[in-house]
Amino acid sequence: MRRIGALELGMCVVLGFVTYGGYQIGRQIGQIRTIHRMQREAFSTQVDVLSTSQAAADLECGHRGYLITRDSSFSNTYDDAKVKLTADLGRLRTAFANGTDEDRSVERRLEILLSSNAPETERAIALRQHGYKQRAFALMASNDAMKDMDTARALLSSLATRQGARLATLDQQRGAVITEALTWTIGTAVFLLTSALFLFGLVRRRQTLLDHESARRTMELSELETELEKIASTLSNERRRLSLIQSNAQLLLQNYGGFLPTSGHEITEQIIEAASQEDRLRLETNVQVDEARVDSQYERVA
Repeated sequence: MRRIGALELGMCVVLGFVTYGGYQIGRQIGQIRTIHRMQREAFSTQVDVLSTSQAAADLECGHRGYLITRDSSFSNTYDDAKVKLTADLGRLRTAFANGTDEDRSVERRLEILLSSNAPETERAIALRQHGYKQRAFALMASNDAMKDMDTARALLSSLATRQGARLATLDQQRGAVITEALTWTIGTAVFLLTSALFLFGLVRRRQTLLDHESARRTMELSELETELEKIASTLSNERRRLSLIQSNAQLLLQNYGGFLPTSGHEITEQIIEAASQEDRLRLETNVQVDEARVDSQYERVA
């Protein structure tokens, strides 16, 4: 019973460890998915920051190029960049809506810087379209458009750097979680293999003990059957002897009863009665011996 209890306890321990290991691996897979989603968001935000930086550069290039050359291609570049910049700023606003306070503050300041000089820029382009080159240059020289654009580029650069650092941090976290998940997976597999070998050993040992016990019981039953055969043989011999005594006593009464004294009659009848009792006892003993033989054969088969 002690070995059976050890086997059941071992199976419970294995089941518990596998359950806990599965929980840990599932939790780490969930963390990996979360980190992967955060990486996608950070990468998308970084792309939006770079796109905004490129749109701001195109906006400035188209504006200055048109003021200098009055080439319509620069005007088209300016118009396209303005539309693109508006869309990029909208995406940044959405991306940083759930970000840190610093990120939201930088985004709001960036949006103000890129849109504060838009009226003067539009007016300068309009003056240049009508041929007022000097007045357009003077208007742009009188505001802080260049300084604001430099500040905006610095802010965009800091946002891109921050997003890059965040991606690097997330990548490190993802690597650590993957390593932990692999450790748990390998550990669980090794534990399962070791436990399987251990449980197999317990089962083999239990089977060996059962075989030994079966062999011992078979030997005991064989010895018991031998003893029963001896008892049956002895009873058979006793039966013949009692039958002979009983027959002789009955012949004595039949043939010489008239010559026997009263005490002789009584003794002869007692002999016949004793022989009858012995025969009944022998029959009961034979029944018990047969039952014991049947029980031993049944146990041997079982």
